[in-house]
Amino acid sequence: DQSLVLLIAGELGPRSSLRLLCEKAKNAAAIPCYVEDEKDLSRLIRHILQDAGKAVDLDAVQWLAANISGDRAKVRSELEKLITYKGDEKTPISLDDVIAACGAAGVQSIDGLVYSVAGRKSAEALKAYSTLIAEGVPIIAILRALQNHFRRLHYVKSGVSAGKSIDEAMKGLRPPVFFKVKNAFISQVNSRSLSSLDHILIRLSDLEAQCKTTGMPTEILCSQAILSISTSRN
Repeated sequence: DQSLVLLIAGELGPRSSLRLLCEKAKNAAAIPCYVEDEKDLSRLIRHILQDAGKAVDLDAVQWLAANISGDRAKVRSELEKLITYKGDEKTPISLDDVIAACGAAGVQSIDGLVYSVAGRKSAEALKAYSTLIAEGVPIIAILRALQNHFRRLHYVKSGVSAGKSIDEAMKGLRPPVFFKVKNAFISQVNSRSLSSLDHILIRLSDLEAQCKTTGMPTEILCSQAILSISTSRN
């Protein structure tokens, strides 16, 4: 008899002993599962809902992509709840529908984390971070979400520094800022200098590289960065 053994691990760097063992063995293989960003998640969400015969509003897709984090199994699980909630109703899935069906997925979402960090709410940021870690959200997914948010702040701040109004600068963002957090986003743009945003992006990029190095205390490093950025006054 033959048995299939499946090992599931978090982010493994190229020098990881477990990864190297599987890559070199004749009876094993290492299969990468990449963390999807918001754009990829939006596409996946649309495909799954279309396959189920459901139309969906744009703001509903944006909310789902921002608030459902983790692997594809978790995404599909949340969307199955949404499809069941909608039932035979023929109207497009609305923002109210997704909040009603999947609201628990966004209570301590990555989106909530990044807005707490950028909004200098350190206690809320650390609490959200702890919850995401407990739920099994990969560190790299958290770091890339932070990088994406601060890149968007940097993009708008650069536009404002070049003479654009903040509304004009925000029009270039894709996807656009979700209307419920627009005021918070504007406040974060106004409260951060361009040089501080440069520094934060460099730090997050360096931290991602560190987290891909075997043996690094990734959860501690990430929590320290979250605390530092969320308490910075620059």
